[in-house]
Amino acid sequence: MVRHGKRTGFLIALAAVLMLLAPAAALADGTVEAESAAVTCADAGGTRTVFAPLGLYLRGAPGLTQPILGGLLDEETVTVLSCGEWSDGILWANVSVTREGARSDGWAAAAYMSNYVGYSEPHDSYEGDTGCKVTAGALRLRAEPTLDGAILRVVPYGTILQDAGGERIKADEYTWMEVTLGEMSAWAASEYLSCFSASK
Repeated sequence: MVRHGKRTGFLIALAAVLMLLAPAAALADGTVEAESAAVTCADAGGTRTVFAPLGLYLRGAPGLTQPILGGLLDEETVTVLSCGEWSDGILWANVSVTREGARSDGWAAAAYMSNYVGYSEPHDSYEGDTGCKVTAGALRLRAEPTLDGAILRVVPYGTILQDAGGERIKADEYTWMEVTLGEMSAWAASEYLSCFSASK
């Protein structure tokens, strides 16, 4: 019983470490490191495979600012409970994962699961009149407008960011744009953003 608990704790700790390392690891600006795949409502009750080399957050509700419950591992199999929820420009799936007999439920970005075919944005619960959609598979948000800037966060394809309205800065062969996500302000390569206004 003690050994079982220790092993489960180790797996949870491993997932947490992967989540913490993700922003500082591979994903180059605009580089797709996770295989894309589609979760539609027809998938409820079926299984999907996670394709996220750096791990994938499992959240309490759809949305990038929702509480993090834990993490999913690359190539881990999950069961789809429900799907079709949109938030922050991202399609979310409610999934469950079972490790060592212990089940965890939560929400994860559908773009990092098998059979994802993509979708057109803006198309979701987003109600703003303007925004900038991430067109890369994953995009690093940095503290400074340079590749040497600290990585504050990695956001997936479809995320809608707000243009902070500042000056565009050219550096490291990119044109950097200041953006906001919730209360966070950061810099992103504009080459991987598609900005829109008014009609959606």
